[in-house]
Amino acid sequence: MESASVMSSMPSGKNQGGLKLRKGQEKLKQGIQKEPGRALFNVQFPTGYGKTLAFAIAYQQYRELSIVNRALVVVPTTAQREQYEEGFGEACAKIGLAIVGVKRVDGDAATLRYHYENRAEVFVVGVDKLRQNMGHIHNLMSKGRWMLVADEHHHYAEDMAWGNAVKEAQGMAERTLAMSATPFRNGGEVSIFGPPDKDMVVSLSQASEEKAIKRIKAHIEHYFVDVIDVNGELTRLTTESLRINQTLPETLSAWETKQQLRYLNKYLSPLISSAVACLSSKQIEYPGQHQMIVYAMSCKHAQALTESVKTVGLGEVSVDWVGVGQFGRTEEENKQVLSDFKKGKIDCLVQVNKAGEGFDVCRASVLVFLNLLGSSPQAEQQIGRGLRRNYAINDYSRDICDIFVPADSSLVDLVRSLEELTSDEKDAKEHGSGEGDDGRFRLESLPTWQLVDARHDRSEEIWVINTNDPRVISVAKEMEASYVQSGRRFSAEDPEDLANVAKAMSQLLHRQQQAQSEDERLEQAKSRVSKAVNVCASNCVKIRAKLTGSYERSLIGDYAKRIHGQWKRLGNAGHQGMMLDEYHKKYDWVEVLNLSLKSGEIPEWLSI
Repeated sequence: MESASVMSSMPSGKNQGGLKLRKGQEKLKQGIQKEPGRALFNVQFPTGYGKTLAFAIAYQQYRELSIVNRALVVVPTTAQREQYEEGFGEACAKIGLAIVGVKRVDGDAATLRYHYENRAEVFVVGVDKLRQNMGHIHNLMSKGRWMLVADEHHHYAEDMAWGNAVKEAQGMAERTLAMSATPFRNGGEVSIFGPPDKDMVVSLSQASEEKAIKRIKAHIEHYFVDVIDVNGELTRLTTESLRINQTLPETLSAWETKQQLRYLNKYLSPLISSAVACLSSKQIEYPGQHQMIVYAMSCKHAQALTESVKTVGLGEVSVDWVGVGQFGRTEEENKQVLSDFKKGKIDCLVQVNKAGEGFDVCRASVLVFLNLLGSSPQAEQQIGRGLRRNYAINDYSRDICDIFVPADSSLVDLVRSLEELTSDEKDAKEHGSGEGDDGRFRLESLPTWQLVDARHDRSEEIWVINTNDPRVISVAKEMEASYVQSGRRFSAEDPEDLANVAKAMSQLLHRQQQAQSEDERLEQAKSRVSKAVNVCASNCVKIRAKLTGSYERSLIGDYAKRIHGQWKRLGNAGHQGMMLDEYHKKYDWVEVLNLSLKSGEIPEWLSI
């Protein structure tokens, strides 16, 4: 049906001769002119550099040489498919290329009619749809001369379903264009198309020299972290040491510590405050032209971060979240939030695996990384969400992507040296879903330590006091009053006075943290026990799976309820109403229970 597709056509010659190609796009054009018989061009352009336009240029060259008259574009995400449907016509118009239409591949007779009746010549398909409808793709490509475009081709590995499907489509195409901002997979492996052509690689520094992407500014936040072990011994670490696993206690998991920290207000508040202050100052300078994306670990984490942004933003920053999974939102809800963000109705988007590849909003200029990605292609793609130029900011020196990242994150190395992009899947392998055979039946141990505190140490950027912060105004007024009494005059231009304000602010924040510490210790203890119960419940499911051959992950909740219930039947208070010492006592009881599961047997009272 017509309504199911986005059709686009444009008059021949529109903007023809008026567009200056970027160096990488020009190299691709010249490469095709020089070697029209070459079967594959493999290009690496940074996010925001203009891969869609590069495709339009290549298609124009091949079509003028009568080598192709159709194009099949394979993309890994729905967002990218929609972008081609909505934006490819605009790219063609920039170079004066007239096409009869763009059509989504639905695997139905209507798609074939659009092709056979010459109502579309560019067809866009998600890689899953391609894999599931290879018979239909053969019918589609049996007529005409086809060009295959594999966008973000790093997804298509050798000897895997997606890679095999794209390879099969490539075999039916006259010419192939492979494009990716991050062509190397985790571990440095290449896709089915191999490494990018050396003469078709544009680095971030080259793109920056051309003013094709935003300038990048990193803000790295450092903290002191206190953990206590089962013997009551306190260990102070730095977030830097957590990142590089340096001088950590043997029983301490850096990964678990980093997870817990990302729920702790003392950890979140300084970083989020700095990011929100950065966003606010940008919005004042260029109203309506700046937005923020926060990358979260999970949907529960996204919800918590949304509330943190609301609190720090004093209700002036509009924020919403997206995510899928057990605690996620419906597809309709996610679509609505993403649409509102793209339209500029929301200042801040907190996301879990939704605003990735293909999600391009040029106003996204503040990125906050509170997920646990290593230096991987996915991380590079997420950084790329903030690199697309915003031409509404006519002063290039002000078109900046500010990246906020805590010092315990593996992304620190990435943002410190974006020209030396590396891939590291160690964390992903060590802390994956656990759904493989090895992970499924490996019983987990409970952590023998507890996170008790986190204090902000320093930022690797000069702290500019945000005069719009009411706490700063309050402190400044108090200082001004004291200055008047002593015969002095407070000056916002005096570095010494500003340093005194900063010191007073730090003292104020310290007092606030102390006031919250008892409640936070209680919440930490509660969270620690809940996690321990979930570990036990997960181990019960693994034991049951080994005995029955059926792995039913959904039973974890049932086992957890049984464990909580047994604790109450032993004469103890319910989980939500315990005191600090009671949580410690319950943790010890759960730890004994978990140790008993090592025998491979589930207690009778816990059987399901």
